[in-house]
Amino acid sequence: MVAPKAVFKDGMINQAQSHYNFLALNVLFSQLNTDRKYTILDMGPASGANINFFSHYHCKIFIEDFYRVRVENTSKKDNPSSASLLQDYGDGTKFDIILFWDLFDYVEPDDLKDLIRHLSKYCTKGSMLFFVTSGMEFIPNQPASFKIIDKNNLVYENHAPTTRKSHGYRQSVYRQLLPGFSLYRGFRMSSGMEENLFKFD
Repeated sequence: MVAPKAVFKDGMINQAQSHYNFLALNVLFSQLNTDRKYTILDMGPASGANINFFSHYHCKIFIEDFYRVRVENTSKKDNPSSASLLQDYGDGTKFDIILFWDLFDYVEPDDLKDLIRHLSKYCTKGSMLFFVTSGMEFIPNQPASFKIIDKNNLVYENHAPTTRKSHGYRQSVYRQLLPGFSLYRGFRMSSGMEENLFKFD
């Protein structure tokens, strides 16, 4: 892992871009085979870099831009659940890979459990779920964007001007919040960030 360039000072981010080598993502990408087709759910915003990376494989990609959609709906009186805001993926859709990036840090526990329970209907044995969590007391007040450079490298960008309190959850807690999934690989970075790869049972 290259040392992060993003620096927090007085609640502000001085620099917004960092390059990382995510080990759990390396494990996931090393299993991709150009001879088979994959169905992928990217819960982050659309990224040309990510679409370009997966274009080297036979992929069908669904993109949610989950955080933006969730924020746009939080002011509604009925306060819809996160699961109800997702697309209709269609009968027969089964995801091989779900990329949550750092979004778990921005979803409340009960809502997250409901969200994963809903998505599990679109998973099959061996489906992979990737996410990153912060080990810091404070995190940017909105999620980062992640751009895949190659199998070994990502660019992490966060332009949030302020921070917020982190949930501070560890892998043991997420095991309880991810019904149907079990930990496949987990790594803790020197920065305190944890990367996690869960597999659907």
